[in-house]
Amino acid sequence: MSSIIKVDQIQLADGSTPTAGDLGISGGVVNTQLFNVTPGSGITNTTSTFADFCTVNYTPVQTTSTLLITSSLILNASKESSQDARFTYRMTIDGTKVWLVDQQGIYDYGAGGIWHNFSHVQQYEHSNTTGSQIQIKVQAHTDGRATQVEFFADTLNRSTIHIMEIA
Repeated sequence: MSSIIKVDQIQLADGSTPTAGDLGISGGVVNTQLFNVTPGSGITNTTSTFADFCTVNYTPVQTTSTLLITSSLILNASKESSQDARFTYRMTIDGTKVWLVDQQGIYDYGAGGIWHNFSHVQQYEHSNTTGSQIQIKVQAHTDGRATQVEFFADTLNRSTIHIMEIA
């Protein structure tokens, strides 16, 4: 024999809406959002000071959850007078550095010039404890080596930030 229970709404004793954890559900994906962060026009930084290459704002669905943040960016660095086109890039959440890749790029002992165009993929696991909106930025600078580092406006080489929220 089977039974069917149908309800219009589930509430906690205080009248509030239950979270997945209140219902005994844990560890599942509760939300996913993909941000296309390819700029409308290219962004170039020619200094050794960090510049914002992309910024996204995300408001978690849950009050307490884990956010798996994956950035996949198409970055280019170049230098005309030597073969050292290294640069540094990082991600910040609400102004706090969460990862940094130092001296990324190509170094060659030859003479002349060099450029490279790479897809850079990084992941970070963020603990959401408030449910408040967070601001994610990816920033880069020349590291005093490359002449410039660029974030391309190229629809064929799409850059993204993907957020997966896990209860």
